Amino acid sequence: MDSFDVIVIGQGYAGLCAARLACEQGLSVATFEREMAGGVVMTVLGLDPSPESFTSSGPDLGAVIAMQNMDLGAKPFFDAATGLLPRPGGGWDVISPHGVYAARHVVMATGAKPRKLGIPGEREHEGKGVSHCADCDGPRVAGHECIVVGSGDAAFQEAAILARFARAVTIVMRGGAPKARPDLVEKALAGGRTRILAGTRVTAILGNGLQVTGARLEGGEGVRELCCKGVFVFIGSVPDSGLLPALVARDGQGGLLVDADGATGLPGLWAVGAVRSGFPGGLSQAGADASRAIAALRRGG
Repeated sequence: MDSFDVIVIGQGYAGLCAARLACEQGLSVATFEREMAGGVVMTVLGLDPSPESFTSSGPDLGAVIAMQNMDLGAKPFFDAATGLLPRPGGGWDVISPHGVYAARHVVMATGAKPRKLGIPGEREHEGKGVSHCADCDGPRVAGHECIVVGSGDAAFQEAAILARFARAVTIVMRGGAPKARPDLVEKALAGGRTRILAGTRVTAILGNGLQVTGARLEGGEGVRELCCKGVFVFIGSVPDSGLLPALVARDGQGGLLVDADGATGLPGLWAVGAVRSGFPGGLSQAGADASRAIAALRRGG
């Protein structure tokens, strides 16, 4: 069985930073990522601000740090970690479809999954007009109308991107006013293609199973349907902690409960980034989480 000082599960920005720092401390490191290194950051073409001086491109950020980590000696597994079990003598076994790997420490950096609306038509049209990424799917709505659901920073950032493609962007929010930063609201509304429907919610996504064709809205103007080619949902996220055993303490949303250093309370198990309870968001915070956790596990041996 291959054995490492540290296994980092998840290679979003928090996981990339954790692996880099562990390698720089002279620890043997392996990483697990079933998709591309970078996580959510890979879907953002222009990071504002960027946490690294060498690029403001999300895809470049993920690719460069992943290469740096391999140069530093990290062993990447392009595979899903499907389970985690404590070892009788201490440490953890990380289970994957192609083997079991031992580690003295495991750093969970699995991030979070987009929160769903949970309405009719959403699941059927995921990837067919229902999206959580404007840079990825903006070209699909070029010349058409689209809807953004949400009121926070992400909703308005993505609406500004969509306004480059779509003929019109409608931001639908349940509350009476945006929660996003004023500069992001101003940027989204610049150009006149974007409008806000406050006090309104999307109750169904309409389509033919192949493509979104519209959405049903309920609000101050009653029930109505709005024709559109895309519904982009940015209403928060849910920590992706499902692979961990039930004995790992979580909050009501599934976020892992940790101390100030990212320790879960179980020896050798750490959590950084959006998978932990109380994560405030932001790449700079993800990097700070990684730094604290690696420093603490290094002190602990």
